[in-house]
Amino acid sequence: MSSIELSAVEDLLEDLNKSLTAQDEERVSSIEILAKGSDAIINQNQELIEMIQKSLESFGDKLDGLNDRLDQLENIQEKVEKGFNDLASEPVQKSIFSAEAVPSPSEVVENNEVTKSEVLSKAINELRETSDTMRVAELRRAVSRLESNFAPSQIAQELGY
Repeated sequence: MSSIELSAVEDLLEDLNKSLTAQDEERVSSIEILAKGSDAIINQNQELIEMIQKSLESFGDKLDGLNDRLDQLENIQEKVEKGFNDLASEPVQKSIFSAEAVPSPSEVVENNEVTKSEVLSKAINELRETSDTMRVAELRRAVSRLESNFAPSQIAQELGY
């Protein structure tokens, strides 16, 4: 081979070497960029994992507190049930108070007093027989007052019975 051919081959080899070196540098810089990005992603994910872990620990502590309170409530419920059972098993003492119903004032009949039903009966009978509008209004008012538990003796007196 001639020197021209050798120098051309040497030039080609040098160009090839430069090309490979440049590609290696680009690969190294790409790898560095990927490595830095991967490290950043890993660090970010690690921080998130740590935050989630702390949150889960806090949640677990709160659940433990709730379980403790539930246990306390169960103890209180047992005490309340025992207290009610103890009260239910005790004999009932007689009360000093009577449980008799108190009659309404309209049902109380005193000496020579008229009852509500007597006054109502008389008023209704008179309503059927009278045609005087003033007397009809007076009788209707008396009936409504009797139904509202006004004293029958007072109403009978007002009506003239």
